[in-house]
Amino acid sequence: MSKYTLQTKERSFFFSPYLWKALIADLLKTISDPLVVKRLYELNANLEKITQEVANGFKKALPIESLYLYDWQVSFLPESIETLTEIKELSIYSDVDDDKEIPLKELPENLDKLVNLEELFVQHTQLEEFPESACGLKNLKRLELSLNHISTLPERIGELKELEYLDLTQNAIDIIPETIGRLKCLKELILVDNQLANLPESIGGLDSLEVLDLSDNCELECLPDTITRLKNLKSVSLLGCDSLSLSSEQENWLYNLDGELMF
Repeated sequence: MSKYTLQTKERSFFFSPYLWKALIADLLKTISDPLVVKRLYELNANLEKITQEVANGFKKALPIESLYLYDWQVSFLPESIETLTEIKELSIYSDVDDDKEIPLKELPENLDKLVNLEELFVQHTQLEEFPESACGLKNLKRLELSLNHISTLPERIGELKELEYLDLTQNAIDIIPETIGRLKCLKELILVDNQLANLPESIGGLDSLEVLDLSDNCELECLPDTITRLKNLKSVSLLGCDSLSLSSEQENWLYNLDGELMF
């Protein structure tokens, strides 16, 4: 068992020193036994050391497939993350009900070295740019970058040929590049609560799309004519899109969908 592991499952690594430090602080308020108090202080000091060691970088490749960094209050990930060559799932997140964001503003430029990565989850951080290095993740199937501060998407997003799920909820995105139409495996596209005024014509080329959620895009004025080509949709949400105007053809298409419509 890794000395960093506080909760484990096979080939997984859950790192949350702040959660455990909070528990220690609560215990210190109620325990009077000098020996137990001493041990708790020692544990607290070790957690500080572990946090620093992880922040400084992974000293060697860890044989893990899943890495969960919960409420990890650091502003960067080390370049040495590329040593995690077997990793398939990487999650960096905090409690969405907590006002305190993770101060992470960017992801490493060598993220594309994680050649086996299939799921990337970065939530409730200060991330301002879509990590272009993520566009080189050829095996990525699920990408969630919700509750961040992203304003633009790179043209290279179309390189994620295996992507099936894309969630960009609660960012500040105002334009979706035409290259998104190249995501032929995409089944779910979640763009809730952004600043979109329109969508690219190429969205009609998302042949596998089953779920489209555009809720709470208050500035969304129109949908492209090509959207009626999406024949496999099972769920569409346009809730809160108060500025949206649809053509008669689009209205007929929506109401004849064989699935769930929220409007």
